[in-house]
Amino acid sequence: MGENFQEAPLPLGSVFRRDDHVILVSKPVGEPRKRYRLSVRISSIHEGIYQGFISSVENADDHEAPGDFFHREERISFEKRHIQGIASFAEKSAAQAR
Repeated sequence: MGENFQEAPLPLGSVFRRDDHVILVSKPVGEPRKRYRLSVRISSIHEGIYQGFISSVENADDHEAPGDFFHREERISFEKRHIQGIASFAEKSAAQAR
């Protein structure tokens, strides 16, 4: 579960709930190999497994247009240890405007 995502360098003490927007960073995936920074809205939590929908996708390493490995509105699963932080207000607003 969440094998495509990097673990956060420091564990977050926050309690995450349904509808929170969080940040994940992928391991290098796809062709060409790229890391992605995802903003994800949590839709459910069950026995430590989080599921959510991607609200934005960016390259984590450069400013090129993101590849096509992850897509907006795609449902993904991950664990708390993969959460890098809480999405900013600007990221949430941009996702809701689309």
